[in-house]
Amino acid sequence: ALQLRPQDAPVLNDLGCSLVLLERSAEAIPFLERALEHRSGFGDAHNNLGNALSRVGRGDEAITHYAQAVKFKPTHAEAHDNLGCELGLKGRLPEAIASFEEAIRLKPDTVKYRRDLGAALARAGRLPEAIGQFEHVAHLDAMTAASHAVLGNALAQAGRWDEALTCFQAALRLAPNDADLRGNIGVALGTLGRLPEAVVALQEAIRLRPGFGEAHHNLGQILRSLGKNLEAAEHLDEAERLRQAASRRE
Repeated sequence: ALQLRPQDAPVLNDLGCSLVLLERSAEAIPFLERALEHRSGFGDAHNNLGNALSRVGRGDEAITHYAQAVKFKPTHAEAHDNLGCELGLKGRLPEAIASFEEAIRLKPDTVKYRRDLGAALARAGRLPEAIGQFEHVAHLDAMTAASHAVLGNALAQAGRWDEALTCFQAALRLAPNDADLRGNIGVALGTLGRLPEAVVALQEAIRLRPGFGEAHHNLGQILRSLGKNLEAAEHLDEAERLRQAASRRE
């Protein structure tokens, strides 16, 4: 077997990291563990081992290594974010939020860190703060539809439907064939009482994705509000058929 020396820890870390990127995390773990045997305070190796462990479903161990990564390398913004994500999966939202905030303090213009913080804040019921983060995301990443869409979703959750509609429309300009965005626009228009426009948006969502059960349901509800009961029934029946088919697949 190849004999490795303490100074070879970076080689083991690089090999493990490469295997993680190749989605061979189970194979990466022994190399990263050996790197840490040679150099226990190797922050990058702790972070990479955390990534590998997370990907194979060993979340508690991943948290331990992410915590070690930021202990030995406090400026490792990615490790702070990774720690926050894993803590969030465990429902440990206050700790997750603190980790995301530290990642942003280190790298304030990183879209992923602000998106992750926004999602955690929303889950924690701190919706105004979440919206603030998503506004940063939309500003930093203005040419990505998802950045506007996530802000629109948060605004809709807060009942700010006019602003949500504006965000969904901005996203749609960047991704005109996105059925989910058409569906969101339909819901927003319907909530704002603009029912004929909502019908058009939801019909377009269904054209793009015929099996879009939620859009069929929402369109049926709006058509019923407009007194178009026959058409409404057709879409509500189709929504129920799709729901049952999805249940059988599960």
